[in-house]
Amino acid sequence: MNRKELVRRLRLPEWDDLEAKEARKDLPKDIWKTVSAFCNTNGGVIVFGVRDLGKGSLEITGVENADKIQSDFITTLRSGKFNIQLSSKGYLFTIEGRKIITFRLPPMPRQAKPVYYNEDIRNTYVRQGATNQKASKDEIVRMLREASEFSSDSMLIAGAGIREINRETLRTYLRYLKIQNQEHPFIALKDEQVLEKCGAMKEGTLTMSGLLLFGKTEAIVSRFPAYGLSVFRMSAMNGSTASDRRWDDRKIYEENLIRTFFAAMDYLKKHVSVPFVMSADGVSRTENVPQVIAVREAVVNLLVHRDYFDNGQAAIRIHDDRIVFRNPGAAPFPIEEILSGCESVPRNPTIARVFRLPGWAEIAGSGMMKIFDNWRAAGYVPPVIRNNEPTHWFTIEFHEKAVGHEEAVTSLVETTQKSTQKQRIILGKMTGKMTGKMTGKILLLLQDNPALSIPELAEKLGKSERTIERAIRKLRQSELLKRIGPAKGGYWEVLKGAGNE
Repeated sequence: MNRKELVRRLRLPEWDDLEAKEARKDLPKDIWKTVSAFCNTNGGVIVFGVRDLGKGSLEITGVENADKIQSDFITTLRSGKFNIQLSSKGYLFTIEGRKIITFRLPPMPRQAKPVYYNEDIRNTYVRQGATNQKASKDEIVRMLREASEFSSDSMLIAGAGIREINRETLRTYLRYLKIQNQEHPFIALKDEQVLEKCGAMKEGTLTMSGLLLFGKTEAIVSRFPAYGLSVFRMSAMNGSTASDRRWDDRKIYEENLIRTFFAAMDYLKKHVSVPFVMSADGVSRTENVPQVIAVREAVVNLLVHRDYFDNGQAAIRIHDDRIVFRNPGAAPFPIEEILSGCESVPRNPTIARVFRLPGWAEIAGSGMMKIFDNWRAAGYVPPVIRNNEPTHWFTIEFHEKAVGHEEAVTSLVETTQKSTQKQRIILGKMTGKMTGKMTGKILLLLQDNPALSIPELAEKLGKSERTIERAIRKLRQSELLKRIGPAKGGYWEVLKGAGNE
């Protein structure tokens, strides 16, 4: 961050990428919460010599002894205060005649998380908006699980064996594998051998991937209660007011991943604009067109990268003008890396490999590029990606809005990250003025995860359910929030007016 960028950024309030501290003579005692939060989330910049006046206003106060502040901060990062050794470089600026020091802290790789201090794992923090939130027990467990040398989908499921396998699903899979490669070695093997070879079973016990890919429905749901995939058709709404609105159609898929993949694709193809294209034989029609290919890759991405230990349910919402994929399980890599096509390690590598063998998915790292390339080839504006680590959600939005060949497509990262950041800053300002800090946090949480219930909001914000209910009532009366569908199975919608200046 150079001087010009810093001056511009200080005109905005604190947010998830910046923390301002006065630090006139000494380091503030709570700065280590911010260090932990930035390292465990998306990184950020700490600025010493700036005071937060509240209501989105920052004041430059300056530091009196820049050398001491810098030395104390860097020494503490490397001293063993944290469970891993951290480092950062300080940059000194003079603005309005006062000295300011900035330190950038990058996000830590998943293998290094959680980052905590004072040898107490309970001192693990994550960043949510402009605040540092103590990580919940579930969030810490998830970080530890993802830092493990072994992937989650290789975990053995006690008591699950070949009897929990849906044999017809395995037969279907092998038929598609044969179409892709008639000489594939799996084709000549027995069922148990196929499962062993692809990592779905080890010494007679199913792995998590084996159960999810090929298992019987009752065996899966009994061990993963939130497993299902919900698909909503939101076009034809009943009722004249927002409170009356409900989905027009809803499908819940709870069968194994392979059956879910085919069922979801069959349903989605009915609601995607598919042009008439002749197949290579010149007689029949083909559905292997860019729109379908992009959506298929998105379905695979959702199934392969989902965090199946999270209680959130994956969902696809089909609107008149867009399709939104929401997945519990934030990507462990920055959006820039995802969109660059760099090879990455999927959350569930065994599941990814099984989908890749018959040609249903691309090699690691290139699936997202295939999504973007095909959606653009169909003549639409690029999809929008939102990756939210604090709330552990990942979304892809396909907008069926045409773009002319002469129209330049701007930076995808700028489209997905900077515009989202601006919207969140505006939202934070508006809700701070109109309804107070807590309601602003509620709107931000619901913007990232509309399916959150009142008890879940209460837990995340450390408030009582009655307090959350009162705040939501105010938001609805102010027409900043509305409820879509019933209390159970519905979701919240943050109104557009809450995110615009």
